[in-house]
Amino acid sequence: MPRCALWLDDFYQCEDEDSDDEDERRRVRQRIIARAMFFSGDEGVTLDAQQTMHTDGRSSGKARQPRFGDLASEQKHLQWRHSSLNKQWKLLLHEMADDTRVKGTWSSIEFRKCFGISRPVFDILYVETGKDKKFKDSQWHDGTRGIPSQPLIQKVAGAMSMLTNDLTAKIAGQLSGVGKSTMQAFFPKWMLWLRETQSLKHIYLPEGAHLRKTMMCYAKLGFPGAMCSTDGVHVLWAKCPSAWKWIHIGEKKSPSRVYNISVGPNTEIFYVPDASFPGAHSLL
Repeated sequence: MPRCALWLDDFYQCEDEDSDDEDERRRVRQRIIARAMFFSGDEGVTLDAQQTMHTDGRSSGKARQPRFGDLASEQKHLQWRHSSLNKQWKLLLHEMADDTRVKGTWSSIEFRKCFGISRPVFDILYVETGKDKKFKDSQWHDGTRGIPSQPLIQKVAGAMSMLTNDLTAKIAGQLSGVGKSTMQAFFPKWMLWLRETQSLKHIYLPEGAHLRKTMMCYAKLGFPGAMCSTDGVHVLWAKCPSAWKWIHIGEKKSPSRVYNISVGPNTEIFYVPDASFPGAHSLL
């Protein structure tokens, strides 16, 4: 899987860790969706999600698990406290108290460094993802076929760490306890879901009082009539064909695609284009 990186430095700034401002949380969700739109488009980064399949339908060489009967009821589904999940992540996701001074808990700053977003925003993404049937956790005897799925919260945590820390599917899978193949299959599917279901809820042009307030801010800065500022965001393309590298290598010294992102004076994202252009032409 290619290593992917986002350059959002020009319009990204961290919010107050302990703020309960709904507008702030909405801006954070906008950034996550904007990142997802980069990875789910027709251009830019492509991900390999191939798995080795056997003739009888089994994958990865693991033995087939029984679906029903007494033997199936004896199978224990690996949950958080019994899985191979990284110990620190288990503590971070399941034992993080509101009072960060409690011994053995992670602070909100540590959570943000690991996943790029605050815990409340992470919980919102997890809950919204679980409402979709294709991502819903499956258990023994719940009417679904096959063995129980890996816990959804682990897969969401792994996907967020890939976006935030530029991790490969193998490393993110080891940390989240779900495995490389699971992350390779989940990551592109989740990115596409964010783009299709969440983008219009959080990324849109300002209207009415919101527009007037935005234009007033730019007028005070000496730009009367302006409603947004636009800058290029580079997305590395690790699997760029050799014949195309000359037109994709620019200021980032690696092949990349560039998206022109429009934001407001408070870093609120207004527009993410579907089209991109080669990284070598970022200054045009």
